[in-house]
Amino acid sequence: MGPATMVLLAWILFGGTHVGLSTRAIRGRLVARLGEAGFIALYFLVATVTFTVLVGTYGALRDAGTAGLGAGPSLRPVLGALVAAGVVLAVAGVVPYPTSAYALFRTAAPGEPRGIERITRHPFFVGTALLGVGHALLASRLTGVVFFGGLAVFALAGAWHQDRKLLATRGATHAALMARTSLVPFAAIATGRQRFVARELPLAAVALGVAAAWLLGGPAHAAIMAHGGAYVVLAVVGGGVLAALQSWQREGMRGRGTAERLLGPALVLLGFVHAAVTLVVFPDALADLGARGVAGAISSASPDGLMAAFCFAILAPVLVLLGWVTSHAIVAGDRVLLTVLAWFLSGIGALGALLVPVSGFWALLAIGVVMLRASGRRGLAT
Repeated sequence: MGPATMVLLAWILFGGTHVGLSTRAIRGRLVARLGEAGFIALYFLVATVTFTVLVGTYGALRDAGTAGLGAGPSLRPVLGALVAAGVVLAVAGVVPYPTSAYALFRTAAPGEPRGIERITRHPFFVGTALLGVGHALLASRLTGVVFFGGLAVFALAGAWHQDRKLLATRGATHAALMARTSLVPFAAIATGRQRFVARELPLAAVALGVAAAWLLGGPAHAAIMAHGGAYVVLAVVGGGVLAALQSWQREGMRGRGTAERLLGPALVLLGFVHAAVTLVVFPDALADLGARGVAGAISSASPDGLMAAFCFAILAPVLVLLGWVTSHAIVAGDRVLLTVLAWFLSGIGALGALLVPVSGFWALLAIGVVMLRASGRRGLAT
């Protein structure tokens, strides 16, 4: 079996489970058995595992196999610009995602499209498709053509699937949104169905997208697929968890201050950053664990660095869970739980910063202090 075929099979595994689980028939049965929260947890777990397999397969085989399209020198600047535009559009679309018509947990469509949705109603999907098309044409190996071509197809299929799903659940409301907007950027504006309003654009998100395009296309480009694509998996999974958390807490935190709305997401972000830093500080830890067979890989006879890497890495999921619990406490108005979390984080942060002055414990301490202030606000039950 050739490398490109293996990447294609990994795409079928990821795409098939991702779309299959979300079809109305399968989703309905699973929700009836597991509940909505249980289904979302299962869906996220399957997506994470299969996406990791996909990225890991491409990462291991990206330099193998037959030649790809490898666009010539005259096209490379144009395709590079297309990829950069895709990154900017995707980032500018995912940052305001919790307020979009397609946000997870939203039960009704918003009114008039705003900001970047006037340009395209699917900025993240369209941006991802542009990134995929550009890379597929630039790829020097067929494995890259299949991987990035699959990314473009998956993104466009995702946009189509979301619209079909919301047409079925929201009916005329979503049909009206589709009539006033377009999938193709600027098509609705060009045909007079929509207008461009510059002041509504998420300028901070656009600036973040420009910075991401520069970073990924320049200083960090060579390291993107390091460690079997672990950085890619962490970025995509982390972004998905953050977007889901912010969407879930959106209604429950109406009227809350910015600091309260950001406490949970800040801990989740810190968790995924912690996981990424693990790969930087302990670059050989994953390979060592794999070489030792994972099960029983760490013992008293193991190198000190392996134990330290495990202890460092295991804090990442703990921080992510604490982020969700924090948001739950604020949404539920549970003052006692929020106060306990605040003192716990403040204490751990202060002790850690004292023992390891140059560390991320200062961020934990800052979050704990802000949480202590939030626990004294009105609207929380004792």
